[in-house]
Amino acid sequence: EASLAVACNGPQMLASASNGAHFAVEYFSRAMMLYEQSHTLATSRVQLSALTKLIGCAEKLRAANILNVSGNDALIPRLLNYSNRLLTRPEQVLALCACTAMFWPSHKTAISGESDEGDAHSGTNSGIQNSISAMDAEAMGRVAEIIDSATRAADSCLSRGEQALGLLDVLVRCLYLTEKGCSLLSESGRVQHLVHEITQHQDRSIRKNSVLHRVISSRLARALAAMRRRPDLFFSS
Repeated sequence: EASLAVACNGPQMLASASNGAHFAVEYFSRAMMLYEQSHTLATSRVQLSALTKLIGCAEKLRAANILNVSGNDALIPRLLNYSNRLLTRPEQVLALCACTAMFWPSHKTAISGESDEGDAHSGTNSGIQNSISAMDAEAMGRVAEIIDSATRAADSCLSRGEQALGLLDVLVRCLYLTEKGCSLLSESGRVQHLVHEITQHQDRSIRKNSVLHRVISSRLARALAAMRRRPDLFFSS
């Protein structure tokens, strides 16, 4: 794992160098080969930690316009495959949620929720927003596909408690992405569906007053509170 961490630092350093794009992709490919060939990543938790480093590196390379889906389309699907092949379903959920950053990176500006002032400004902002929507439509679609995969992985967990916790992980990621402008997740009903499924697990399958029930209740309450703070994003008709 330490070797992989060092290998992931190389591409990020090369990304900022002049004419370093080719070498950055080459070193990143080698880091991925190191992940594939390593026999020390025995547990799913250790694999998840190493995979998270690769995903973080891929996000930074994409932010620097070095790694992109069209130019290096063999690399990103490999990371998705690694995520789907982790040993346990809960780790698969977390890895897939992390993979969304490769299509909707964390440096995206969050939606402020403030209304535009003035007709002139309003028209300008509307044009920009339409342009952004056109540019990001494909990325939103890819994010939605990954979220659907993470939801299926959560539903496949062995116990009802693990299923509810996995769905909560997906919900929290959806809220974050929606606030970062990935509106498709809320507009398509995915966020509301997750809330419904978690509530069903909580009410029907998990013993009341158990530690697990309290954990799920607490996390769900925080998620719902975050949604209520942004009704324009999560409760618009």
